[in-house]
Amino acid sequence: EYYPMLGLLLAAGVRYEHSRQCVRYWKDTAEERLAKLRNNDLFPALNVKYTIRKNQNLRLGLSRTVTRPSFIEMAPFEYQESYGGATVRGNADIKNGYNYNADLRYEAFQGYGNMVSFGLYYKYLDSPIERVQAYSGSLFQSFRNVSEGQVDGVELDFRRTLTKHSNLDFNASYIYTHIP
Repeated sequence: EYYPMLGLLLAAGVRYEHSRQCVRYWKDTAEERLAKLRNNDLFPALNVKYTIRKNQNLRLGLSRTVTRPSFIEMAPFEYQESYGGATVRGNADIKNGYNYNADLRYEAFQGYGNMVSFGLYYKYLDSPIERVQAYSGSLFQSFRNVSEGQVDGVELDFRRTLTKHSNLDFNASYIYTHIP
């Protein structure tokens, strides 16, 4: 954390992560296989808070995060999620997706426990994991990495203390997601 001037806070950091994820499976020919992901990643983050007045802040957050495939997305066998539902098959070649995040937020505080905030956010998705329909003798659903995507949105938060033991919380968001 660094305070370059009164009312301005810069907080920066970076996290190194070594991750391994494996799914052991057998092909229809009884041949054993291993789907694996091994990654060495850096996840930087920067948070800037500017105090406009004693009870008002403007915040900016920038970060890089990861979306890892779940077991069902990575395990290459077929199953049905529910009786009569679609057949789903995982993808042994699936990779991690990476997210580049930006968040700008205005906050106002009015006494203990009372707050209103308005935020804008944007995420660039690099190789996001998507559910797709495929055909191989019959229709099934699977997963794959697509090249890119984006998420934009606005958010309104409201918190009001009603009594000593009760609060009113409200959150409204509009989220736009686009995967070409």
